[in-house]
Amino acid sequence: MSVVARRIRATPERSASETWQAIVDLLAPDGGDARNELMSIEGIASSIISTESPKNSPIVVKGDGPRVRIYCLFDGDAVSGDDANESALAECPTAGAWSLSLPVVDIFCVLGEKEKNRRKSPPSDILAAFENALVEKYGRDKVTRQRRSVMVEFGVTADLDEDTGGKVMSFDVVPAFDKGKHYEIPDTGNVNGWTETDPEVHFEKAVAAQKAYDGAWKGIVRMTKKWNANQGKPVKPSFLIEVMALELLVPPFGGDYRYEIKSFLSSLADRIDETWDDPAKLGPPVSDSMDSSARTAAKAKLRAAADAVARAIQLEKQGKNGEALKVWRNEVFGPMFPLS
Repeated sequence: MSVVARRIRATPERSASETWQAIVDLLAPDGGDARNELMSIEGIASSIISTESPKNSPIVVKGDGPRVRIYCLFDGDAVSGDDANESALAECPTAGAWSLSLPVVDIFCVLGEKEKNRRKSPPSDILAAFENALVEKYGRDKVTRQRRSVMVEFGVTADLDEDTGGKVMSFDVVPAFDKGKHYEIPDTGNVNGWTETDPEVHFEKAVAAQKAYDGAWKGIVRMTKKWNANQGKPVKPSFLIEVMALELLVPPFGGDYRYEIKSFLSSLADRIDETWDDPAKLGPPVSDSMDSSARTAAKAKLRAAADAVARAIQLEKQGKNGEALKVWRNEVFGPMFPLS
């Protein structure tokens, strides 16, 4: 199947909601039910755009024509627009049957004054309230309550060609209470029932790491999280990958993502047994979700992935690019990885 890509100027050139509007204009220029359906998820889509996830992980639409991958440009790239491509599509991807996927993301929901009384109840109660609201919206089979959040996941089984048709749209919703300079979130795995956190500190550290690593840090982390999701999340929570990357990805960037991914997977395997603290120094260790058996299982999968990447690189050196791409897809990143 052929693929076309578009790169849309996002923040600060446009707000997140304006960016989603521009994407909808591209995907459903003639209005109708498809446009209405796309606009019905404006809140979720705008939240995902605001995390900058679509910088490296595209929004994917599959219809009757070519598959469409939409990336977003941010910061200086959005302002200059040198790499932007917002031209109209030759075929409307939503004219017939179509499906859409958004990058996996966490949505941090800070509760207002009217909801602060909920803090007096057990943390399981607020998670249950979020769970019930999401079940009402998306259905029981798509919603799962977790330790600190509620996950909504959509998916279908890949066909014989390993085509998922834009299969996954999933997100974790995290309830939070404002505590002035940081936040408090429910944590049913913590003896106190609550954990303090500060996503702004996490964000600042990630921004600094991205700059120090020549703009490649986020891409490596997101690709590794994609591997983790494809393997059934052996590393839990996936945020642990980001925390470990703050120490394990030592600048400067080597210039080749293939070798960087291989090295990072190996380093994760070597050090998954260690205790990894909350970067904000507020909550319990980020690594406390994994017991000894889980760490052993994760270590085995991480080493197998590093070996698979090494094998793919070797196949490329031998000129066997098709076989190499199959290794990347089947053993590393999953069915959304292109074979051409």
